[in-house]
Amino acid sequence: MNFPAFSLAFFGRKAPFTAATLLATASLLLPAGCSTNADLDLPELQFLRVSPAPRPDTICGQVEQTVYHLTGGDTLELDLLLTDNEALSQLKVDIHANFDCHGHARLAGSAETTENTQDWSVLSLENLSGTALEHSVRLAAPTNPTSGTYHFQLQVVDKAGNSDPTAYVYSIILHHAEDSIAPELELNSPSPGSNLTLARGSQVSVSGTVSDNRALGDGGNGAVKLTYIREANGNQYTATETTIPAATGSAFAYDMNYTIPTTLIPGVYLFQVQAWDGVNNASQRLAFRVDVTN
Repeated sequence: MNFPAFSLAFFGRKAPFTAATLLATASLLLPAGCSTNADLDLPELQFLRVSPAPRPDTICGQVEQTVYHLTGGDTLELDLLLTDNEALSQLKVDIHANFDCHGHARLAGSAETTENTQDWSVLSLENLSGTALEHSVRLAAPTNPTSGTYHFQLQVVDKAGNSDPTAYVYSIILHHAEDSIAPELELNSPSPGSNLTLARGSQVSVSGTVSDNRALGDGGNGAVKLTYIREANGNQYTATETTIPAATGSAFAYDMNYTIPTTLIPGVYLFQVQAWDGVNNASQRLAFRVDVTN
């Protein structure tokens, strides 16, 4: 292929603009930031000491190997070694609630009865420097915590912005020092394990009792919740929820009604009832099936 000749007066001489000079000129005009030596290596984190030590546990139906168990007022102590091939920049620490597998606490209680529990929430960003650094992290849990499961993540970032957001992600199970006993749930109607056939637009009625070792309203999280799962694909829905009042004693009778949506796809659904006490300890789930028809 023949290229037309152009003047290269800006180089101080004239010459035909050939394919070779075109490539040479293009290389001269490349931005200075386009380098083949870009830092693409991820920074790394190693645990030198951890207290309390983690252990395997079941989180949201799946076994996780690294789960930290703490009680309100405890401190999670981490001694870390952070390294990077060029330069460290930041360490991010994030703790947030994972109640009901990323639901949220039900703060419905009243301070007239007792102080509401506190969700454990941490979001900190610490500046770092160097290529290898021993770093200590101390994380104190609330003294009056909302019990349950929390997500816990450490994220290391280097000067080039490299990090691995999927690494160093764990779970914490936080217990309340004064109440670690789950409430007892009874389902009177329908009976657990029963099978119903209901048309879309019909009403599902559930009733029963919740009992606990202490006042169910103390802490502000007392509730009973009805959910259902479509067995064909595992999709989960929230039907309805009733709050346990702050002044409730150690027993509570619930009665909830839910109208099956007329838009719901016909099929078999697993309905589940579960209760939480004031500090968010969860009861066992009791279930029944509904064959939803047209």
